[in-house]
Amino acid sequence: MKVAGELRCRARFWGADLRRGAPIARQLADVRRSFADPARARTVAERRLAALLRHACATTAHYREWSGANDLSEFPVLEKRTIQQNAGAFLSSAYDPAALLTVSTSGSYGAPMRFRWITETYKRRRAELLYFGSWFGFRVGAPFAQLTVHPAGSAWLRELNGFLIDPSVIDEAWLEAARGVLERERIAYIVGYPSSLRPLAEYCRARGDGPETFRVRAAVASSEALRPEVREIVATAFGCEVFDRYGANELGILAQECPSHHSLHLNVAGHVLELLARDRDEPVAAGEIGRVVVTDLFSHAMPLIRYDTGDLALASDRPCPCGLGVPTLERIEGRQVEEVRDPDGGLVNPLAIGACTRNLDGILQYQFVQRTHNAYLVRVVVLPAFDRDDTLRERFRLLLGPRAHVEVRRVERIPPLPSGKRPYIVREARERAGPD
Repeated sequence: MKVAGELRCRARFWGADLRRGAPIARQLADVRRSFADPARARTVAERRLAALLRHACATTAHYREWSGANDLSEFPVLEKRTIQQNAGAFLSSAYDPAALLTVSTSGSYGAPMRFRWITETYKRRRAELLYFGSWFGFRVGAPFAQLTVHPAGSAWLRELNGFLIDPSVIDEAWLEAARGVLERERIAYIVGYPSSLRPLAEYCRARGDGPETFRVRAAVASSEALRPEVREIVATAFGCEVFDRYGANELGILAQECPSHHSLHLNVAGHVLELLARDRDEPVAAGEIGRVVVTDLFSHAMPLIRYDTGDLALASDRPCPCGLGVPTLERIEGRQVEEVRDPDGGLVNPLAIGACTRNLDGILQYQFVQRTHNAYLVRVVVLPAFDRDDTLRERFRLLLGPRAHVEVRRVERIPPLPSGKRPYIVREARERAGPD
């Protein structure tokens, strides 16, 4: 019965697309061609980039003064506050504003921002979702659950046979309801914030569920950094592969984890991605973490050229063994606003923070907060049987050094940001590190 339902859903979806002129199918075919032939992808991307630069200079107030510039490096890096202060200057005069679609950022680290798309951009984003979904086996009609705050995409989810499980409030009632959807609907794929996937996986394990309880084939973590311990917990609970996906509401998918290796393949068909130094607008050296700066090749209505995402990443210095031939990121380091320092001012690797919670069964959620230069708070939501508070505190003290004051505080819930995300790392401290 479920298989028949999947087939009907698939036929209905693609039939509707065909009646509209097959915009998603055509975009999907273009993405597939790009990844099948990386040399072609580079040529097409260069052509699209040149066209975008000309278009932006000719039709937007902001980019008019760069008319005649031919190289991407001649354009300034675009900060979010620049758009916030004068969004109208980025709108292209080539389109009727009334015909444009509006997409908003999540507002995770400040006020949400609104961007405008033409219909082609919207269809392109949908096609990219389907293409990268196919990397881990997804096809239209396969039942999947999306654990994100996504009201604007609810209709799209229903078309694909998706179930939205809003994680704004994660409590026992939510956990039981989400578990019920996974079991009852025989969910094959789960997409969600790592901060939502982890408590659900922990809850199912505590209930005595095993992978055989469910039918999950793959889980995809998005919108937040995927820590190794979360990957391990989710994979163990559901007996599935866990894949990382990097993207943004305003940009779509920027990178997708290789189905056979852990490298993140860049979406070269839709974006030009640069890694720039933290303190200057120049490319980082090999092996150096840099700011993720993106040019969206499909941002026709509101051109985004060298847009600083606020994220930090490390490029891979070797080709992926899969042989795809597409540039990769080794990992996403998080966001600049999440950087943590020890009491002496040294940067603390976010992976090391996550490692402090590894193998401590019973932690549903945690949030690490730097309150001052030497005071840290670890909020934890735990199962009743958890008794490793002292172990957790000592692990953080060993990481941060003897001058660190670490408090572990049990809480009933960790409130989400307006986006529904619950960042693992929060920095409240703004002063420079110094002596006590």
